[in-house]
Amino acid sequence: MLLLSQLEAGLRRVFATVNKCPDRLLTAEVLSCEKSLRMWPVLPLPEECCQEAGRSEGNSEACACNSLISKILCELCHYLPASACAINGLDGLPSEKWSQLLNELCNTRIPTLFCPKIVLEVLVVLRGISSQCQRVSDQVIASLQLRHRQWVEHTLRSRQRQNYVRMLSSVGLLCPVLSLILLLLALELVSVHAVHGKDAQERQQYLSQTQGGALH
Repeated sequence: MLLLSQLEAGLRRVFATVNKCPDRLLTAEVLSCEKSLRMWPVLPLPEECCQEAGRSEGNSEACACNSLISKILCELCHYLPASACAINGLDGLPSEKWSQLLNELCNTRIPTLFCPKIVLEVLVVLRGISSQCQRVSDQVIASLQLRHRQWVEHTLRSRQRQNYVRMLSSVGLLCPVLSLILLLLALELVSVHAVHGKDAQERQQYLSQTQGGALH
């Protein structure tokens, strides 16, 4: 399943690159990373660690992040096609609907003909952020798979076993945080042409703030 997801993501990137569509390339990367994040919960875990992973998903910070994502997507239902708006009116948006709405958001048409330089600069920064998110997700998946295999084979030292359990606890918060970042990237992409209406100082400030967020 993971290989199929990576293959689809690669094809999206190739199509966008060949056709020189910077916005579609960013869209492909955002959706690719979102699919990668959806693989986290289905990765194998030792039975002894399942309880720890469950507790991490229910901590207050992770719940607050998930709640914020749900509220943002509920508001977006007003501006998305009717197929996505059918779930509007819910007090909370089920997490299984996030992927559908993010996909709808990323499929919003963005004019790129004679695209201003400042817009292209913003797209480059946003792509940098999405690439970092993808890199983190890939590293987490690789680490979890490696540590699980070592756990099963009883080749982990005591400290490594403790670090593995701590990592599982951190993953429960990291996943919704990365999901929130991807949602914010998609929102920036949809409104990217708004930066063209800013004056030079506002543009520079916007780029600096966005680049600062990418570095952190």
